[in-house]
Amino acid sequence: AVAQSPSFFSLWIGNNDILGYATSGGTGGDQTGNLDPSTYASNDITDPNVFAGVYSELIGNLTASASGGVVYNIPNVTDIPFFTTVPNNALVLDAPTAANLTGFFQAVAGIFTQGLIQQGVPPAQAQALAAQYAITFNEGPNRFIIDVPVTQANPLGFRQMQPNELLLLTIDQAALAQGYGSVVLTPEVMQVLGLLQQGGSPTPAQAQLVLGAVSGIDDKDALDSSELQAITTARLSYNATIQGLAQANGLAFVDADGLLQSVSQGLSFPGGVITSDFVTGGGFSLDGVHLTPRGYALVANETLRAINLTYGSNLPEVKVGSYGKIT
Repeated sequence: AVAQSPSFFSLWIGNNDILGYATSGGTGGDQTGNLDPSTYASNDITDPNVFAGVYSELIGNLTASASGGVVYNIPNVTDIPFFTTVPNNALVLDAPTAANLTGFFQAVAGIFTQGLIQQGVPPAQAQALAAQYAITFNEGPNRFIIDVPVTQANPLGFRQMQPNELLLLTIDQAALAQGYGSVVLTPEVMQVLGLLQQGGSPTPAQAQLVLGAVSGIDDKDALDSSELQAITTARLSYNATIQGLAQANGLAFVDADGLLQSVSQGLSFPGGVITSDFVTGGGFSLDGVHLTPRGYALVANETLRAINLTYGSNLPEVKVGSYGKIT
């Protein structure tokens, strides 16, 4: 771009410094504090200081020849259908199934309690630690079970999803229907549960069968609270850099973050409404990440407004309804 000695430029970059981490379910690393980008993987979060240095260099090189330009900030991943299409409470149960699942997790808590006591943990302490696994379910929508790192506070490494946590569009929804995200019950596990109902004591191997039947959602298929916080922290820092450099260099600035937040809530245009609903909303393509032509028409108009405001031009806006969506 610099080799072309531009007289004007647009720069929308930085999304992928977060997006790869997000679309991998946070399986990459948060490289905050690591100033050597040559060590980053494609699904890592870029250190904010590295981002600021690179972005400043980009602006400096582009403004060397250009008389003006327009820059865009980075939207929130929670505003795109890749992360909002599959709800985390899509475990819809009838009353008998909810009761059975509640009973199963009570059995898990009981088995784990006995195992701790056999290891010498005081009964009260064992019961308190195991109580987190006595998860209850209700008739209707319930949140899925998610795998988390094993810690002293959570030795079994699973819990129910929290309201803000997200499932990825690419998750195997057929597997969800077969117990992924809750419990995969085999005949052998059912036998052990029957034994417990009759007051019997399972062998260690049988107890392990029950614990192993818990099928939490893998890290690659979800964004948990800590991963979302890492994404938010980086994005806010990147956006502060982008807006600060835009102001310092007299460049037009497009709040793409605010625009896509408006789309996620439903944004009216002459002749219709555009939303971020997958397939039907008109704003996003089938990958759940990139916009449709109609979505990009919204961005074009925001761009034209920003340029007109900054440079006193009178560029006409495009007709959003003239641009296509998914057909």
